[in-house]
Amino acid sequence: MRKFKTINSKRGTVRGFTLIEMLMTIFIFTMLMGGVSLLFIQVFNTSKHKSAEIYTIDSARKVLFNFTNEVRSAAYGSDGSYPINQAGNSQLIIFSPYGGDGSVQRIRYFLSSTTLYKGITVAAGTPPVYNTAAETVWPVLSNVVNGATPVFQYYDGTFAGTSTPLVQPVSVTAITFAQMNLQLLSQSATTNATGTFYMTGGAAIRNLKTNLGN
Repeated sequence: MRKFKTINSKRGTVRGFTLIEMLMTIFIFTMLMGGVSLLFIQVFNTSKHKSAEIYTIDSARKVLFNFTNEVRSAAYGSDGSYPINQAGNSQLIIFSPYGGDGSVQRIRYFLSSTTLYKGITVAAGTPPVYNTAAETVWPVLSNVVNGATPVFQYYDGTFAGTSTPLVQPVSVTAITFAQMNLQLLSQSATTNATGTFYMTGGAAIRNLKTNLGN
């Protein structure tokens, strides 16, 4: 059998590796490198997926934070409109000065497919009018998979934290507390088909006489 020879300078002898030995060495080395590569890929993907999940949760928290403050600060519109204009399962329209220049804005949240959108309309003219054709709309959250779960739920003056929400159709004058419910598919789960997060937030409307809480 053909041998590859190496020289041992200390002893002055010649020792050889057989072709089979060399092939086995190469095979073992290749297997080890493959295992290390797979380990690095798995660690990288896990880190990437966790970062995506954190980003999804953080984005939802920001949306809920703004929503809560807008609801809490809801007020009569500049044109005299009631603080709550529409209260549906997947769409809520309120008037609030929060986050603007101090003027009361018409704020609309609505779910379309799996994306939550926000629309802002600023009153203009004398007397002031909210021209919905001039509404500015943009997506605020993606991968919303509520299914049959309402995005928005509403409570009256008896709300104590665990009350049953008002049944649709809801009379806007009965509402003193509005809540947003979000069931989110994590971005890592878009490939794994697993992993959802459920987040919720709401507030009582301070400017309504029957308002409870802060």
